[in-house]
Amino acid sequence: MDNLPAHKAAGIRDAIEAAGATLMFLPPYSPDFNPIENAFAKLKALMRAKAERSIPALWNTIGSL
Repeated sequence: MDNLPAHKAAGIRDAIEAAGATLMFLPPYSPDFNPIENAFAKLKALMRAKAERSIPALWNTIGSL
């Protein structure tokens, strides 16, 4: 998790651990460790390659990925 204050609110740790997950915080300013950043980078590259110029075409491209 990143260090967003909401992620440190009371009860969050308990809820995560109750679900059987381990709570791990990322170092500050470390987007390379955040897997969603890799997904967003790939999505942006695909969108640039399509070069859609209208909102409907953009949504159609996103829907077809």
